[in-house]
Amino acid sequence: MKLEDLLPDTLRATADSAARFIIDNPTFFEEMLDLAFSNDRSMGMRASRVVLLCYLQIPDLVKPHLSDIFDRLYITDNSSTIRNMIQLFQDEAQLLDEKRFGKLIQFCFNLLESPNAEIAHRVLAMQVLYNISNQIPDFKGELKSIIELNFEEGTAAFKSRGNHILKKLNKEIMR
Repeated sequence: MKLEDLLPDTLRATADSAARFIIDNPTFFEEMLDLAFSNDRSMGMRASRVVLLCYLQIPDLVKPHLSDIFDRLYITDNSSTIRNMIQLFQDEAQLLDEKRFGKLIQFCFNLLESPNAEIAHRVLAMQVLYNISNQIPDFKGELKSIIELNFEEGTAAFKSRGNHILKKLNKEIMR
């Protein structure tokens, strides 16, 4: 069986069906992960969505692969794959080893500070960094400063998430 055949289009129903297949047949997960990071941008988009859907339904299926996912995320240029995969680290960053954890923080700060990065990447990076700041409170001040610095030029999505996070940071920093 070729997993590519499970992903003929970008419909949500197709992705849900493929995710159900992977959940029912977890031996195919690594192959789906390879497709998510393939050079075929369209297939990467579709497969990375399936990986994310698998994570949302059965996190323990994906967690053992987080280090590999991060190593690949760090070097991919497929925008859709980045968007789908960075979401895995919103609540799971602490599962990375110390070196990768540090690289994830730098990766997210780079995305957040880059006006050329896609807005979805910037917003997701902002959330990942906020969640990490709850584990490492020393980041709260730096994160607050970067959000404020980029706020005026930010899109509506950036400002919406930024406002939400700034309200939390302001309360947490004041304690």
